[in-house]
Amino acid sequence: MTDVSHVHLKNLKVAYGRANGVAMAGVNNVHVMNCSVFGLGQDGMTLSGQDSLVAQSSIYDCGCKGLTTNGGNPAK
Repeated sequence: MTDVSHVHLKNLKVAYGRANGVAMAGVNNVHVMNCSVFGLGQDGMTLSGQDSLVAQSSIYDCGCKGLTTNGGNPAK
């Protein structure tokens, strides 16, 4: 996912691949809830953006990193 807003991913299973499982870049207000990400060759999940959330999810057995995050809300 790239440059999307107001997306909710719920109850998904992403498993058994050679690359990254879920890649999100430039996102805003994306919620990942109750998902399972496992058995991947690279990163389980990458998230870059603002006002986003990963909760109640399992990320395991990945070849590189489980979850990487980047971004946030700028200081005012």
